[in-house]
Amino acid sequence: MLTRFRTNAKFFGLVTIATAVVIAAAALTSQLQLGFGDTKLGVDPWAGLTHEEREGEVARAHARNREYLENFIRSGQDPRSLPRGNVHAFGISPATLEDAFAQAEIVATATVSATSFASNPTGVGMPVAAHIVDLEQVIKGSAGDTLTVNQLGGPVAQEGDAGALAQLSNDELLLPGDSVLLMLRQDDSQWRPLPGAGVVFFRDGLAFPEASSAFGAEISGLTKAALVLLVTTLSEH
Repeated sequence: MLTRFRTNAKFFGLVTIATAVVIAAAALTSQLQLGFGDTKLGVDPWAGLTHEEREGEVARAHARNREYLENFIRSGQDPRSLPRGNVHAFGISPATLEDAFAQAEIVATATVSATSFASNPTGVGMPVAAHIVDLEQVIKGSAGDTLTVNQLGGPVAQEGDAGALAQLSNDELLLPGDSVLLMLRQDDSQWRPLPGAGVVFFRDGLAFPEASSAFGAEISGLTKAALVLLVTTLSEH
């Protein structure tokens, strides 16, 4: 089950402060559409509220999300038990596999061995996720046996006692046990997947690109060996 949260903030590799401000409020309900007065995105949830009332609603949402995340971590729950919720992110993603390879500083196959979640250090917005990945074959760049990959996303509160696993629509969250091809670049000393292209999942030995990938149809269903061979040939050009 995939829940959609919406925001009109732009995404250029990292989420902007505007996105961070609205995510927690969006997580209050899967039906709420946030447009900051942009009626094209749906009913304005702030209609009729004063500035102070709006700030109060957002502050309460942030506090509720922080409490939910802390409880989730303490209880040792499995993030795979949560339905995923997409936070819509606009931005320019690599148009082709060749573009993605050129933009990436590291391209490698890997397995995710561990994931940890924490509240956003800004005090607002989506949780942050840090993944320890065991590298198998480094096709481009230089790296050791393991690497920490960072993403925005994690458990957030929903109505009632429910929760969801929030993720950016062009950066599907990694989870422990995932077998992947990663295309990463460094930002603020953190390794992050290229938006809309940086993660290709392998399931039963076949490639499953992110839904937002512009070139996903070209590589979907390829065997792991075939995709690695295809990407390796790009390094020879």
